[in-house]
Amino acid sequence: MIRMRSLTSLAKCTFGDVILVLLIAATLRQYAWIISHDLTAWLVTCALSLALLFMHLHMKDAPDSERNSSDKRYLIFIWVLLAVLYLMRAFLPDWSFDVIGYHLTAAERAMHGFPYQPGDFFPSGMVTPPPIPEIFLGIFRSLFGYRLGTAGNLLILIWTAGILDRFLTAVSLSTRKKIIALVFIVLCENALFLLDTYMVDLIGLPLLLEVTWILFDFENISAKRYYVYYCMLLLGIAFALKLTNIAFVIPLMVWMVITLIHYRRLLDLSVPGLIGTAVLLGLVFLAPILPFSLFMYLQTANPIFPFYNGFFQSEYWPLMNFKDVRWGGVTLGNRLIWPIVGSFMPERLSELHSLAKHYSGRLALSALTCLPGLIFADARLKRLIIVWFAGSILWSFSTGYARYAVYLEVLGGLIIVLFLITLQARNSVYSQVSQKIFRVVSAVLILACVYQCVWALKLTSRFDWCWRPTIFQAGKAHAKNMRFLFLDRNLADFLDDRTRDLVATADAWAVASPATSGYASQINPKIPMINIDEDTFFVTPKAREKFAEKMTLLQQKRILTICDEDKLSLCTGNILKRGFTVRELTNIPLSYYGQDTIGYVFSLQQKDEPNPDAALDLTKTLPTGPLPDVAFNAKISLKSVVIKCKRDVLFSVPVSIRNASTYGWPALKTSDTINAVAISYHIFDADNKLVVADVMRTSLLYDVKPGQGIEQNAIVRSPGKPGSYVVEIDMIQEGVAWFAGKKSMTARCRITVL
Repeated sequence: MIRMRSLTSLAKCTFGDVILVLLIAATLRQYAWIISHDLTAWLVTCALSLALLFMHLHMKDAPDSERNSSDKRYLIFIWVLLAVLYLMRAFLPDWSFDVIGYHLTAAERAMHGFPYQPGDFFPSGMVTPPPIPEIFLGIFRSLFGYRLGTAGNLLILIWTAGILDRFLTAVSLSTRKKIIALVFIVLCENALFLLDTYMVDLIGLPLLLEVTWILFDFENISAKRYYVYYCMLLLGIAFALKLTNIAFVIPLMVWMVITLIHYRRLLDLSVPGLIGTAVLLGLVFLAPILPFSLFMYLQTANPIFPFYNGFFQSEYWPLMNFKDVRWGGVTLGNRLIWPIVGSFMPERLSELHSLAKHYSGRLALSALTCLPGLIFADARLKRLIIVWFAGSILWSFSTGYARYAVYLEVLGGLIIVLFLITLQARNSVYSQVSQKIFRVVSAVLILACVYQCVWALKLTSRFDWCWRPTIFQAGKAHAKNMRFLFLDRNLADFLDDRTRDLVATADAWAVASPATSGYASQINPKIPMINIDEDTFFVTPKAREKFAEKMTLLQQKRILTICDEDKLSLCTGNILKRGFTVRELTNIPLSYYGQDTIGYVFSLQQKDEPNPDAALDLTKTLPTGPLPDVAFNAKISLKSVVIKCKRDVLFSVPVSIRNASTYGWPALKTSDTINAVAISYHIFDADNKLVVADVMRTSLLYDVKPGQGIEQNAIVRSPGKPGSYVVEIDMIQEGVAWFAGKKSMTARCRITVL
């Protein structure tokens, strides 16, 4: 009997339930932070998640009662479409600003313990988000590697398509019309922009839509009491996934309360029963965010630190309520109709729309459809329209930011489809003149929908949050990156041996730029991280006091920071601003899961530690023009003479260079200057034939004065074919001459490319 019940329950399991259990696991992992042993914490999390899944399957209605028993093979077309859109950028890793700035750090911390480790000073910068979405995507990253870890967002959209199909099945659309409708609904660029990234704005979408569907179809649900609690849990998770979802949670919660009151007799609820139920529902709603909020409150006295600190008044942040004034309507009138007005002001919708100078217009199209829908739609569709209007107003007044409006875009697309069906169904009951008007309105609306989809696809092909080209625009780059699939689980594996040995000496990380957080937390997440980048953390006395306490604990410890070449000036400025000096500065080949650049590792020294004279002079000056011939005199020696490396990767060659001339070498290179002195190389094959000529440059760490020496790495890219090669290190003044051309000495080493 028990076995039969188990099989019956398993038969009710849907694709959405499988994804939901992963979200449940991400939620429960917060409660397991108190378990210090990581594997034990995850085993407990998985066991509890599976138990809740089986309970849910036992309590939920059978698919027949949800009218989902029809053939669903046509959904494969939608899955394939979404998979193709996903694969357009899937082979290039996501290194978007927010992801490296705080999402990855939040994930690494929360997947293995509390958001802050002992010794941390606000490691993820200004934002320490509730970590459920980071843990959710972190699960996929652990299973499939960094590139395919974003597949969690693809599965979220597939789940979304399944929920939308229930709405369309309820209105008895044909299979062909369902496919067209689903394609239209999911083709909104703000959802597709997020598809291949570790941004978290998409993950709450199916939860909000699931609640919308349950309330829309509540009269046909058997286990009504259970589904009330189920809806509240989904709303709680949606809120914990993204706090800005509160704009949509509130209208859905109001709808649910009205539904609960309407069905109170059927649910056998008296007035005291309603009050008790409301209390329990409140606890269910708060359960997903409770561990994080409690932790943050104990750390900062603000449960959602640093947001709404004007109300919570944490002493670690100024008493203000943060709002990004770049986005949304400026005037009260703008905000009231922002879905329409904003469609014509893309520069205030998001960074991507500002760059594109265009928005496909789904929100405006939805708003213009909802207005007549309030008159002509049936009661159930009117409820959806009211939810849309309420959510749009709350969104407009809270942020007005397009990336946070994916639910409005998808729900708006659904409303447009259902409104077209309503017009067609009611066409026969009106006069011929009215019928012609309805046909014209329908035709115009359909053409507008086609226009919106075309623009959404066009924008998606041009932009995403990481600025990556599609496979059609950069096929060679994607093909090159395919070799890393399933092998990109650990960023440290993409560092060369010298860099790995260097960063392994760190006792703590100093987060000197937003990107430092992402690099550091993935290379070595087990050591403290001290934020020295965010100025706001040094405004209040309490925050400065806490920083001083953390630095006292790190006396005589080796503190490193890491950055890429673009952030070198920012990192240097932050290091000096916080009172540090630089003991060592090492340039490194920095490969972000195969995306190569030049990076820098600083070894820092606190100002009150001994040996202040050990600080480096990192002065760089702009070149004033070509150097005289006598300045092209360098003495170069190499510390390594034989190197082994993989093909087509960056590696480092330690070099010692002495300026044997009487002129200084200016090292500052900007986009406007071409005469900086740098290190470069040529590569010869075993027959001494030149195979790599004019190649990448390695900037000098600082100006080299006459007679002064400098020790740093020359960054070299290995040839694309295996074999034995000779690397010749030389100096160059950009835009003027190679030093060897002025009879200066070079140095050579052998490399074996595997």
